[in-house]
Amino acid sequence: MKIFTYLNKSENSVSILLGVAILSMSYPYGFPLFGVIAIFFGVLKIVTRRFKIRINIGFIIFFLTVLGYMLGLSLSQGKIYSNNISDITNIISFFVIWALLSDLNKDNYPVLLHKFAKYAVFVSFIVATISLYKFYKLLGNEYLQRFYFGDFYPAGTSLVRDYNMFSFALIAGLIMSVYLLSQAKKLSHMFYFLIAFATIFTSVLFAGSRRGWIVAIIVAAFVLFLLIKFLVRFDKNLVKIIRFGLIVSSVAVFIYLLSILFQVDIDLENSDQIVKMQYRFETLKFNQAEGSFSERTMRWEYATQRYNESNIIQFLLGSGFDYLPDYAKKFSPNLQEDYPHNPFLSALLYSGLAGLVIILILFGWTIISAKNNIKTLGGYYTLLYFISWIFILVSANSIFSITLFVTLMLIIISVPSKQAPSTALK
Repeated sequence: MKIFTYLNKSENSVSILLGVAILSMSYPYGFPLFGVIAIFFGVLKIVTRRFKIRINIGFIIFFLTVLGYMLGLSLSQGKIYSNNISDITNIISFFVIWALLSDLNKDNYPVLLHKFAKYAVFVSFIVATISLYKFYKLLGNEYLQRFYFGDFYPAGTSLVRDYNMFSFALIAGLIMSVYLLSQAKKLSHMFYFLIAFATIFTSVLFAGSRRGWIVAIIVAAFVLFLLIKFLVRFDKNLVKIIRFGLIVSSVAVFIYLLSILFQVDIDLENSDQIVKMQYRFETLKFNQAEGSFSERTMRWEYATQRYNESNIIQFLLGSGFDYLPDYAKKFSPNLQEDYPHNPFLSALLYSGLAGLVIILILFGWTIISAKNNIKTLGGYYTLLYFISWIFILVSANSIFSITLFVTLMLIIISVPSKQAPSTALK
C-alpha cells in the first residue's frame, strides 16, 4: 500500500514524529501518542528488513547518557517514579528514531527537515488557533471543560499546565513558518504561511511564558532583518515586494473580516489575564530579573546542597532519583514529584559527576556536529535547536524528558559523513 511505503521512508516518519512531539507538548489528549507511533515506525522497518543502527560518535555518547540514567535507576532502591516511567518510554522511542535515521543518507536530511517544517507549521497553526479561541473565551470568564486539569485551568493561551513547554512547541512552528515563507513561490502559499506566522506568534505572546517572549522577540528581530535585507535590494525585488505587500494587506483584511464575522470584542485593558501577563512582563526588566528567577535558583541551590552532602561514591556516581519526592515536599507539596528544573543538575543528582560529564560531552558534540553540518541542516533548523536550550536548561528534569528537544538533537548528531560512512549494524 502507498501509505505504508510513504510511512516507511525515514524522512517522512521522523518528520511526522517531530510533528507529534509538538502536538504532545502543546495539546492535552491524554495518551502517549509519541511512543506508540515511534514503535509503529520501528516495527515497519523490521517487517521490511530495513531496521539498522548506525554506529558513530554521536550514538556512542548518547548511549553512555542512557547508561548514566540506568545507573541512577539502580541506585533508587528499587523505586521507579512516574518521571522514570515517562523517561524510559521516551528512551525506547529515541532508539527507534535513531534506527529510522540510520536508514538515511546525508542527502536525505534536507528533505526530512523541509517536511518537518511543513508538519511543524500545520500542527502549530491548528494548536495556536484553538489556543486563541480558548483565550478569547477566558477573557470573557468562560472556561472550556476540555482544558481543565482537575481544578487547574491554564492561564493565557496555553492549553497545557506548563506554558513554557507550550511556548517551546509553538516556537518550532513559528521558526519553520519563517523558513517556509522565505521559500514560498506561490501567492497562496505565502498567504498561508503568513497567516500561520501571525497566529502562532500571537498565541506565544499571550501564553504567559517569559522565555516565550524572549524567543518571540528574537524571531521578530530576525524577520525584521530579513525584511530590511529584502527591501534594500528594491530594484531587483520590486515585483516580489508588490506581491508581498498585497499578501500582507490581504491577511490584514482577512483578520479584520473574521473579527467582524464572529463579533470579536476584546477588552484587553481591563482583563485579569492581561494584568497578570503585564506583571510577568515587568519581571523581565533588568532590576527585577533576579526576583523573577528566584523559583529556579532556589531549586538549583537545593540541588547543590544535596550534592555537597553526598559521600564519595554518590559524588562520583550519584544517588538515584530519590530527590524527586524530596523536591516535591520542599517546593510543590501538591505534587508527588518535582525536580531542579535543570538537566545538568538532575544528572548530577542521579548519576553523579560521571553522568554530568557525559551529558556535557553530548551537548558539546551537538555543537560541533551542528557547525560541521550547517549546510545540510540549514540555518533555521540550527537556530531552532539552539533556541530550544533556553527552555530546556531551566525547565527539564532529565534530557530524556522532552521528546522534541532530544529528537532535534538526534538528527544533528546522526548526520553521516560522506567521506567516512559510519558502520551500520543490521
